[in-house]
Order: sequence, then C-alpha cells, then structure tokens
Amino acid sequence: VRAVKAALPAGVRLMAAGWEGQALEGGRGNSLIRFSRAPDGMGGFGRDHVDAISVHAYTYRDDPNSLVRELKGYRQRFAEAGYKRELPAFVTEVGAEAPMAWTRDRPSSAHKSLSVKRWLYIPAALGFSAVFLYKHST
Repeated sequence: VRAVKAALPAGVRLMAAGWEGQALEGGRGNSLIRFSRAPDGMGGFGRDHVDAISVHAYTYRDDPNSLVRELKGYRQRFAEAGYKRELPAFVTEVGAEAPMAWTRDRPSSAHKSLSVKRWLYIPAALGFSAVFLYKHST
C-alpha cells in the first residue's frame, strides 16, 4: 500500500472493494474482512490505508429489494471489518440483470429505464457517492 500510494498522482484514492458474495458472507473467510485486519508491519492494519470503499452490485434478480439487501449487506461487512462509516462509498459496477441478457428488444425500453433508475437511486438513498454503470450485452 505504501509503495502504491507513493506512486499515485495526488487525488487518486485507494479503495477497498467488495464484490459478489461478500455482501452476504461474513466471518474469517471473507477476503474483505481478512484484508482489513491484516497487519501492515507498522502497527496498523490494511483498513488504515484505504481512502474509499467500492462495491459491485449484481443481484441477478430483477427486484429492487435484492439490491437494497445487497448494498446493506456490503455496509455491514465493511462495518464488521472496521472501516469508518464516513469513508466515501462508490458502486463501481452495476449492470443488466441476469439470468436474462439484455438485447435491443428485451426487456422493454420502459423496463430498462426503470432498472437504470433503480441502480442510480437506491445506492444514492443508501449513502453511496457515485454509481458506475457496466456495459450491457447489446
């Protein structure tokens, strides 16, 4: 971490990331928690060197409640790992819901619009600072 931060331009943030499965999995096997508790060799821990948190939000269900549960689960994992609640939080990937790949014709444009709104509004309501949409199949 020290070497990476020394090489980064000013203003670039080092993020701790959570991704699929980590929102619901707790305990010692969770790599997010392992990293946060890893000694840094100078009396601190991995979490002490993180400037922001980021998550990938893929619920694989076309259901807004699944996204709410997933994002709240991430928040819980970050809290368990000892990260400060005040750290900026970002959804660095969110995208078309599986199991159905989006095409030009399905789901409908109205449904696609609703999904994109959910991906933007739900994280904002839960305190995430920015959302980055991931590419769609076509």
